[in-house]
Amino acid sequence: EPATVTGFGAVFTDVDKRGNGNAGARIEYFDTDGDLLFSSIVPALPGDGSLSFFGIVFDDARIARVRITSGNVAPGPDDRGRQDVVMMDDFLYGEPQPLP
Repeated sequence: EPATVTGFGAVFTDVDKRGNGNAGARIEYFDTDGDLLFSSIVPALPGDGSLSFFGIVFDDARIARVRITSGNVAPGPDDRGRQDVVMMDDFLYGEPQPLP
């Protein structure tokens, strides 16, 4: 059954790239009409295996869909230069509210 939530966040491992078009990870939040509510690049931290978190909370349940870009290359051993292998774990979200 379609529903919305007030907030959504995720934990990312090994986000190395910052900003620009080659970001290591990004989260985009959409409403029930498919309109973009908010978009952000996940903070990068130095070192292998570091943890980053990004999440957002609204006053009302308006998030209907989330798009996560996790890294810019498929998981594997090549995590150098412009390539950024990023993994995710632990997703946090508000109690789903059925659409009227």
